Amino acid sequence: MVSAIEGVADTTTIHDHDRPEVTEMTISDDEFHVLQARLKRLEDESALRELLSKYGLAADLDLRDEYRDLFTEDAFIDIAGRQPPGVFEGRDAILEQFFDGSQLRSMTGYCQHHAYSGPMVFHIDGDEAVAEGYSIVYVVSDREKRQVRAGHTFHQAIHVTSANINRWTFRRVDGRWKITGRVNRMLGDVEESRRVVARVLAGWDD
Repeated sequence: MVSAIEGVADTTTIHDHDRPEVTEMTISDDEFHVLQARLKRLEDESALRELLSKYGLAADLDLRDEYRDLFTEDAFIDIAGRQPPGVFEGRDAILEQFFDGSQLRSMTGYCQHHAYSGPMVFHIDGDEAVAEGYSIVYVVSDREKRQVRAGHTFHQAIHVTSANINRWTFRRVDGRWKITGRVNRMLGDVEESRRVVARVLAGWDD
């Protein structure tokens, strides 16, 4: 063969006994099913993370129909990480009382909802799933137009207006993951935070 350097002929010959031996690897049916299950779990977790990302984008960009489609009909939101706190039961109530409420609408175009921020642990069991971890909300406040959740006006800047701990629940419906519930609590009460992420703590050593 020809060397790549200055076209000098390379007389090196590769003999069959110099080639790496290629062996065929076989796995049992049980091992195949384990690998298949692991791949399925990774695909499901990726889909759930995308769902939570869409939740934040829909909330921030006033995508009402898209936001509604993220939930099952019987979904709920139990949220204490805002003033006033509230429980919204059913997709229609979530849309009309929470999404269309003055609290969220006052931030449209000025905020970033990070539905998962930092640690987030997923528990997936067939067509049901739970995710437990943190969320955070950033708001651009304007001296003339914006008031952040603290209730008073700031100079224009980016503020962390909400740092919370959450438990999300999900169900696969017609092949798509949807949100069935969210329990949201403000940070500061350790015992309440432990209750929210009880599933993580119960399986800590798993």
